[in-house]
Amino acid sequence: PQRPRRRQDSAEQQAALSHEFRTPLNGVLGMTRLLEGTGLTAEQQAYVAALKESGEHLLGLVNDVLDFARLGAGKLELRLAPLEVEDILRSVCELLSPRAQEKGLEVAWSAPAGLGKIHADEGRIRQILLNFAGNAVKFTQAGGVHISAGLRPNGQLRFSVEDTGPGVDE
Repeated sequence: PQRPRRRQDSAEQQAALSHEFRTPLNGVLGMTRLLEGTGLTAEQQAYVAALKESGEHLLGLVNDVLDFARLGAGKLELRLAPLEVEDILRSVCELLSPRAQEKGLEVAWSAPAGLGKIHADEGRIRQILLNFAGNAVKFTQAGGVHISAGLRPNGQLRFSVEDTGPGVDE
């Protein structure tokens, strides 16, 4: 006789789905990195760079979809830890800098002196800033993108992304 199958809850299903998508994508990206280190022609290097960028973009989309599912299920967990505000701003600018330079754009950051540390989920803040600033770089044709942090009158920290692009409807 067959045993009845245990029904997976939503969190288990998400974990399984996450594994099913991420494992092959990480394999593709790993092999791409290995291929990058071999003696390739300039044309082949361009193909590998495009493959790597597309794979990383797809992995980001998969992660976003899974995060959205977790959020909808009330299962999104924050990993709070001390975080230096200037470090996160600098890091986001460094990550976006190559793409911005290809377009001839400036990417800059600013924060008031002595802002110091906050207690937050560094990965989530980085993800949000990269999404907004990445879109700013994508849709800006000339000028630049500025990422900043500052204190509001009520003491809350506010992150901002400003650009010289076409903007979005209010």
